[in-house]
Amino acid sequence: MDRLNTIINDLILSNEYDLIIPVVKAGLLTLVRDNYLSQFITTIEQISTQQINTYHIAFINFNKQLIDIENYLQTLFQTLENQYNLKLVDIQDFIIKLPYNAVKQQLLHTTNIIKSTFYMKFIDIFEYYLAAYASQHVRIACAELLKNATTCSFCKLPLSSGCKCIELQEQFEIIILILKRLGLLSRVCQSAALAACRHRITNFIKQICEQYSSHACLPHLEQWFETGVLTWLSILESHCNNDHDNNDDKQQSTFKIDLSSCRTELKHHIYECVMRERGARHMFQIIIDYPESRHGGVLDDLKRCVSIVGKRHLIIDNVRNEFNKRLLHPGVGTTEILAAFINAIRVLRYLDSTGVMMELACLNVKQFLA
Repeated sequence: MDRLNTIINDLILSNEYDLIIPVVKAGLLTLVRDNYLSQFITTIEQISTQQINTYHIAFINFNKQLIDIENYLQTLFQTLENQYNLKLVDIQDFIIKLPYNAVKQQLLHTTNIIKSTFYMKFIDIFEYYLAAYASQHVRIACAELLKNATTCSFCKLPLSSGCKCIELQEQFEIIILILKRLGLLSRVCQSAALAACRHRITNFIKQICEQYSSHACLPHLEQWFETGVLTWLSILESHCNNDHDNNDDKQQSTFKIDLSSCRTELKHHIYECVMRERGARHMFQIIIDYPESRHGGVLDDLKRCVSIVGKRHLIIDNVRNEFNKRLLHPGVGTTEILAAFINAIRVLRYLDSTGVMMELACLNVKQFLA
């Protein structure tokens, strides 16, 4: 700012008042483009996943720098008007478009500093704030699946004293605001939004399926997905649409969601995750727990997943490996092996009426008992 002030004083002394506005605009645009924007992008790229809760600070600091510029301009223009009777143009439009114009010049520059790594960082950022948003819906949809219903499933703080997820949503609004001002919201969403949803689904299902349970989880997960994940995605799309309506660059593509195909794709991911976490990890326990696993609903979950996802090899491999490790060795009684074998036949026939899964999964048991 000091150098810019010096140039402005020189222009005033030489009575070149008509150059003040162009010089101020060019100087501030250069400052934002080469300093503030560069620092902001570098900070985002260098923050590690373990520091995910500090991302918003970079946005707050960048926003503060923009506010400082606005205050500087207001003071400068007021001084010029009072001391030199110079009535300059309204600065509001310039201030609003300043960060966007800085980014636009960067994108057109051959040494554009906004690389793919910057966009990819938002997969983690979006998942973090999606988790906070969806946690408010998980309390209703997945209450039966949570280990501790008295604490927030995301921030782990007691619900009685208020968790911090509402505060995190306010942080996310700041992030959205800055991305809008930079004209990068749609670009970021196109790179990161759906990937963030897939990551959140994967991590949440890992969390609730970590321990074996005979109870069904799919109905609860589907409700959580509709009210939490899909709603969050729709909100993000509406932000992008509003941003595009107010954007001069109509050539820039807008992040749009086909909710029907998006729902299908992400629900398929839910079934695949449940298949992996319950079918590929807990299948032996499901067999031993039969018929409780049949009555509890976990087998209904897996049957549905098998019919939609396929990937029967996940269950087949798990059953064979677990039988080899836990039963098919000296020291385990024949009665115990037979009981598990009979349960396996019942479970696998329920999942696959053709009997193919049962034949492949139980082949080693048959050979052991022969």
